[in-house]
Amino acid sequence: MKVGKHKIKVSLQGYENYKTELEVNPGDNIKLTEIPLKKLTQMVSFSVNSDPVGAMVWFGDKLIGQTPVLSAKLPPGTYIMLLKKEGYKDYAKKIELIPGKKQVFDVKLQSIYCTLNITSTPEEATIYLNQKERGKTPLLISDLQPGKYIIRAVKKGYKDSIKEIELAEGQKLDLNFQLNKIATGSLKISCDTTSKVYLDNSYVGKTPLYLKNISAGKHKVKLIASNGKSKTFYIRIKENKTYKLSHQFASYGYLQIKVIPWGIIYVDNKKRGIDPI
Repeated sequence: MKVGKHKIKVSLQGYENYKTELEVNPGDNIKLTEIPLKKLTQMVSFSVNSDPVGAMVWFGDKLIGQTPVLSAKLPPGTYIMLLKKEGYKDYAKKIELIPGKKQVFDVKLQSIYCTLNITSTPEEATIYLNQKERGKTPLLISDLQPGKYIIRAVKKGYKDSIKEIELAEGQKLDLNFQLNKIATGSLKISCDTTSKVYLDNSYVGKTPLYLKNISAGKHKVKLIASNGKSKTFYIRIKENKTYKLSHQFASYGYLQIKVIPWGIIYVDNKKRGIDPI
């Protein structure tokens, strides 16, 4: 061989390649004897699936990949299989890879978040979770941390319903609200002049006015005439009854007229009678 450095490789089917480097100097007589060839280890094929997908998979300290792992190979032996996914508990299990056997590992991951399935009768109730609106029923909320919650269901024409719950890690809970209809009545308002009407401080229209589906109980009614005069009433609405409210802003006096001879009397171009009146 030429003087200098050389790379040596020994190959044999069924064995690991043997590699080494040596340096030949002038006059060297180098002998490589009894080279220790190692028999190839038979690799085991396996796959890993998870529900949900997207979990990182380790076998021991070796990262295999992200589920679904369709085909991976490792030497036979015992391993700790570990799956990790954000929002889910780590999954760890001792497994054995057996030569000559294709193994499939299916893992169901457990969410660390809590799930609420909220329904109501009737449907389309607005749900508030700790005073924050989350949607209308039927409603599925699956991103909740463990802890205490106050849940309120709101629907027009029905009484609000409130429930307090406490969720444990990963808990799934079905929650139903049975909403009770609010007792209602109606309100009929008249006035001698067109006036604005406010019901419980909210503007609802001008007189004459007929309001339906007002919740039974006490209410505040305020009338404001065009000249700025106002009048406030406190009324009680009864279930399935109509409350009639009438008011006159104008002030009235008396006028006596006597005409000789008798005649027809008009006041502000309106016939009011025949003398005497």
